[in-house]
Amino acid sequence: MNGQPYKIGNKYEASVIIRLKGVPASAIGLELVVTDTSKSGRMKLIHSQEFKMEKFEEGKVYFKIKIIPTLTGSFNYGFRIFPKHKDLPHKQDFNLVSWI
Repeated sequence: MNGQPYKIGNKYEASVIIRLKGVPASAIGLELVVTDTSKSGRMKLIHSQEFKMEKFEEGKVYFKIKIIPTLTGSFNYGFRIFPKHKDLPHKQDFNLVSWI
């Protein structure tokens, strides 16, 4: 995600490394969230995609994602870290979602 225009149909990859500071790697997820602003000024979700965890070593977790744009336009995007646990039915049910 380098600030350059992305072309429809091309494949792009991004990597993120997160220092866990004692949190188990299995307890977090990372996702890309793409939004657009409607004519009324409200944010509208266009796409979300979870990163795949590649590896965990020395207190760091390595995530990677592959995306292929399918829409034209100018969009907003962000990266969201969320808790993962079998007893949490939804990512937002726990007050630990963080934007990076």
